[in-house]
Amino acid sequence: MSNNSFFRLIRFVLVALAIGASVAVVVPPASATPSVVNSARTIAAGKEFACALAPSSSVVCWGSNSDGQLDVPTGTFTDVAAGRYDACALAATQSIVCWGSNLAPFEPYLTNQAVAPPGSSFAALSAGAFFNCALGITGSITCWGADTYVAGVQSGSGVVANAPVGTGYLQVASGDYHSCALDSTQAIVCWGANWAGQATPPAGTGFRQVTAGRTHTCAIDATDAIQCWGENTDGRATPPSGTGFKMVTAAYSHSCAIDAVSAIVCWGSNAFDQLNAPAGTFSEVSAGGNMTIAKRTDGVIVAWGENAAGQTVVPASVQPVPPAPEPIPTPPHFTG
Repeated sequence: MSNNSFFRLIRFVLVALAIGASVAVVVPPASATPSVVNSARTIAAGKEFACALAPSSSVVCWGSNSDGQLDVPTGTFTDVAAGRYDACALAATQSIVCWGSNLAPFEPYLTNQAVAPPGSSFAALSAGAFFNCALGITGSITCWGADTYVAGVQSGSGVVANAPVGTGYLQVASGDYHSCALDSTQAIVCWGANWAGQATPPAGTGFRQVTAGRTHTCAIDATDAIQCWGENTDGRATPPSGTGFKMVTAAYSHSCAIDAVSAIVCWGSNAFDQLNAPAGTFSEVSAGGNMTIAKRTDGVIVAWGENAAGQTVVPASVQPVPPAPEPIPTPPHFTG
């Protein structure tokens, strides 16, 4: 594939995402040479806050601002990712900006997850608990922030240091203390914390998408069915059966997916009604701490679940702009 063809592919995917067509990660046909799959999102749910791309391509965040996670820089963006206490966005220039906390509040200790890597050759983002990862336009993976997890004591997980090297990766997804990626064969590779088996993926190739939660991970396989692994408390790693799924998202203790008829189905913990998805058809869904946000096929963003910090109250500024009313024609003037 020539450089010009490659960049035309990236631009096509970005345009499709911008008009609400991001119902799933787009994987090239098996007969094609795999290239970067742009898994960019227009909505992102964090721990107690959420973000979305506004119609102007600016980023708007709402909910808790305990660590400056709502203090979004100005600019135009194509992708947004939300972690526990920080968020990042991909600028139109293919560079990354981040904001929010650089600390893990449990200790606290400096983690620098909100210090974006330099460069202007990134294609998509993924946010973890105290680290973030990005996919380069050549399919390389870059991770930054904390390389440890906190579970009573600090213990190394290598979620930053052990990121795969090389190019050709199609997608990256970050959970609390682990990450997974699709390689050039559309097989899943994972690294980082693995105390519940969340970084031990199933074998095989042809996976369409992967998503990482706190201690569980889910993916859409080559048959468009969902497979999950890791911790299964509350059934968070027991997905619905069937095929035709278009997108899946994993969070702290629940997961949601867009099914074959573009409806949302959720499973796992329902302590805050985060499984009670609204009716309708959807193009995108993102699960956060104890809440979920989704974009309907008409572009309207909705949210449900825990609302202690106002994280399910979606601001009007991210909703689609209604078309201007047609002018009323002036009736002809007749003279006697």
